[in-house]
Amino acid sequence: MKKRNITFALIVAICAVVIVIVAAMGRKELKNDAVRVEKNDVTADMEQEEPDYSGLGNEQGNLENGGAQTYLESKGILIALSDEENAEMLYFNDDSQQLQFFCEKESCLHTGGDCISNQQLMYLCSYSSVVFGVSVSSRNEIWKVQNNEVSCFYRADSDKILGMWAYRGYIYYMGEFSLYRLPINNSSGVQKVLDRPILYEYLTFYGDKMYFCQEDTLLYQANLDGSGKVRFCDEKLVSPQVCDGWLYYRSMEYDKTGVYQTKNTLKAISLKNKKEKKILDEVYQFCTDTKEKKIYYEGISKSDDTTLNVLDLKTGKSSKLADCASAYMYEFPQSDWIVFAKHEGELEEGEIGGRPEHLYCVRKDGSAEKRLEYPERIQN
Repeated sequence: MKKRNITFALIVAICAVVIVIVAAMGRKELKNDAVRVEKNDVTADMEQEEPDYSGLGNEQGNLENGGAQTYLESKGILIALSDEENAEMLYFNDDSQQLQFFCEKESCLHTGGDCISNQQLMYLCSYSSVVFGVSVSSRNEIWKVQNNEVSCFYRADSDKILGMWAYRGYIYYMGEFSLYRLPINNSSGVQKVLDRPILYEYLTFYGDKMYFCQEDTLLYQANLDGSGKVRFCDEKLVSPQVCDGWLYYRSMEYDKTGVYQTKNTLKAISLKNKKEKKILDEVYQFCTDTKEKKIYYEGISKSDDTTLNVLDLKTGKSSKLADCASAYMYEFPQSDWIVFAKHEGELEEGEIGGRPEHLYCVRKDGSAEKRLEYPERIQN
């Protein structure tokens, strides 16, 4: 009887050990499943963080040029050119490296006011091959350009629209005192996003956040609907742009009086832990290329001429691409080319203004630089 009890107790003990082992294995498997789910969630988040190219037209620093460019899928870079007498909408054809009229009607002479190539638009952005722009003559109207036709998409209550962006199904625009957004498929559903305006159109989007500078030239972060606004950086800066988990910006250093700007330094701050790092000194306009993980920039020069350069963020090496005139650089991740302005000739005696400029293109590796010829209209 005693021997039978010992045997029974031993069997019970063995069963208990087996149950513990099985339970532990189950917990381990559940833990592994949880890790796999967590990894899948992270992967999904990373996939969502991929750039929404529909918003890059106004994300990549072009608003320093007054929003004079956007990218047209399957075509190239759309550029709004204007002077005191003329205005025209041309696009740089990626395949042929030529400037072409925006209007592609076979019967159009491109001379009339109804031709989309002659529209005066600013703050350009595109969404699914549809172009939006603010009318230069009616500064509170957003026009929609589709299938070679232009129409009024939205009329704002404010006197002026001072900046516009397209991102994740919305048009964001800045009035004189606030930032608003409206759905692209419902122009009547306008919402106020921020009570205070954005400084010099310095607004960029990344994932489900937006980063922007306000009147104090400090950087803020908020959700896409404007909620959860917090200060993100205590340094005065302009032109925030995101690439590969870092937010790049131009830091403006002033003298002791805080009046005179003494230096422009390209810096970056991590979106993950806010770690800061210095990149380059004497940088003027720059564009981050989220596809190639590079930065294209213009250095500051004492002369009218400067250089167009590229910084490889993976290697940290910088190289010159071309000589250029400052302030005009059109670059997009979708294109292998950069369109930029270059000085040609000198001012005539007694002439007032800047030196004559002309558009050129160069491949992003610095090769095949080419002077671009403007298309000619058919004369009556």
